[in-house]
Amino acid sequence: MFIYIFIFIRAEQTRPQPLLDLSVFAEKAFVVPLLSIVLFFAALLGVEATLPFYLEGVMAFTSSQVGGVFMLIAGILTFGSPSVRRLYDKYSRSYYSTAGLTVAAIGLLASVLLIESADIALLLAALVVFIVCFTIFQSPINTEIMRGLPAKKIIYCICLEQHSKAFRSDLWSFDCFANPRHC
Repeated sequence: MFIYIFIFIRAEQTRPQPLLDLSVFAEKAFVVPLLSIVLFFAALLGVEATLPFYLEGVMAFTSSQVGGVFMLIAGILTFGSPSVRRLYDKYSRSYYSTAGLTVAAIGLLASVLLIESADIALLLAALVVFIVCFTIFQSPINTEIMRGLPAKKIIYCICLEQHSKAFRSDLWSFDCFANPRHC
């Protein structure tokens, strides 16, 4: 994948009118929050990819119970994000993302450490802490990413976000086509 990114960057540097203005990545106020959310999503992907197998294979959950756990996660994100957004709009402070990320990391670490124990209640509590704090982290960091660019370049950020959503949707669709029982 890194080879393709390198090829894309090299191609964009040689074009008179590139698809992506690479100068947006020179803005530290844009790149730092962007990298932090990318790394955080990598951690979240690790949880989302391994947790169903652990819950079914080790903890003997049924598929419905695993689905219930992930519905809890979706519910927290669905109702938490707008709440945090309103709170951040009303009381804009720089520590929301840092506090959310710190406590989410503790929740993720607790989840990993509790996997070896058979106490599913503690594991789920640590997972809830992780997801709630992820919500506290995500809304403000998205705002900071947008604020990190000059007004003229905001369109690049919006376009990148829309393309990443489309890419995720395409990957999911391909996975459903290739493995129908995953959907």
